[in-house]
Amino acid sequence: MIALSIKNIKRNLRRSILTALSLFVASFVVVFLYGYIQGFIKSIKIINIKLNSGHVTIAKKEYFEKQVFIPAYLYLNKKDIEEIEEKINKKTYVKAILKRTECGVMLINNAKDINENTLLLGIEQEKEENYLNLERKIIKGNYSLNKGIVIGTGLFKELGLMLNDSLILLTKSSMGRLTTIKLPIVGVFNLEYSNFDKNIAITSLTNVQRLLKMHGTTKILIFLKNEKYIKDFVSNFNIDPTIAAKSYKDNGDIILSLMDLASNVYFFIYIMIILLAAFAIINTMTIAVYERIREIGTLKAIGMTDMEVFTLFGIEGTIIGTIGGFLGSLFGWIFVCILAIKGINFESLFKDVSFPVPYIIKPEASIYVFFFAFALSIIISIIAALFPAIHTKKLLPQECLRSI
Repeated sequence: MIALSIKNIKRNLRRSILTALSLFVASFVVVFLYGYIQGFIKSIKIINIKLNSGHVTIAKKEYFEKQVFIPAYLYLNKKDIEEIEEKINKKTYVKAILKRTECGVMLINNAKDINENTLLLGIEQEKEENYLNLERKIIKGNYSLNKGIVIGTGLFKELGLMLNDSLILLTKSSMGRLTTIKLPIVGVFNLEYSNFDKNIAITSLTNVQRLLKMHGTTKILIFLKNEKYIKDFVSNFNIDPTIAAKSYKDNGDIILSLMDLASNVYFFIYIMIILLAAFAIINTMTIAVYERIREIGTLKAIGMTDMEVFTLFGIEGTIIGTIGGFLGSLFGWIFVCILAIKGINFESLFKDVSFPVPYIIKPEASIYVFFFAFALSIIISIIAALFPAIHTKKLLPQECLRSI
């Protein structure tokens, strides 16, 4: 039956190739889009985990409820931190415990009439090498956070300052009073994310504690050896009823929630792309049925059953779709693998976007993408081939033989 189907495909090779080509293009596009969209989502997820939440964030329960306001008065004191570290250090799957404190500040430079609001992040420089990894992102100056602040390229250009120019940082302390600290700009970083490079200044945790008159930190970020341990960590965290642990997915981060929603939406888009190409199979096989209607009558007259004729046309459509889908998925995956090496730089397009969009997007070159598109093309090709094949079952031999 398969040999006969292949022979029939070769009878009108040009039409068969054009039909397979539609599945080739559709599968290629699906692999490319899937790889790039997943790469985009993964980039946003990684930067949010590294910069905002870790795998798990530990903070005061009330802090989570009010974190949009960055309440500096809701901080973990030294006793809280010691208890947390003592318990967490017993867990073998914990990779790192990082203290972070952030607050909204006004950057002031009276000499150049600068008043700019931004987010100030305090970190432990010696512990952040393998996580925020800011040292490798410095493009001007140095990474001496104890001596001053480093700011993003977008913010640096907007302020119009030079390295070593001083800024006064104005904010509310943990006690609710206005407080200031004067720090020089010691470096400029490029995280290669539009929103972060325009709206963040970073200094040492010690400097932020001095500014906020705080003996502690607003949150502790936990990095685990594998994400599969998140559920166990959060469910077994019980130190103080006023302190909570939340995974990065439950931390109220609307960006990550939108990315999860987008993944589901895009899945249906992939299906629609393949479905559009599947109409070519329906069209080709329907034409084949009407062109070979006398042949169908002859086959049925010499003893071929309705099911065998149905199977013959079904196999023809499936073979055409499978070949097109396989080659499209393969070439698409190879293309994505090549692009994944360096990615494509969208900085000129995204630099003014007020959203943490990565400048360089590297597609996810997973073999899963190839199998996903190939399997999708096979399934839809089989379904598409069924419609004209079902029609052949209804044809009577005498009606077929009377056709012109």
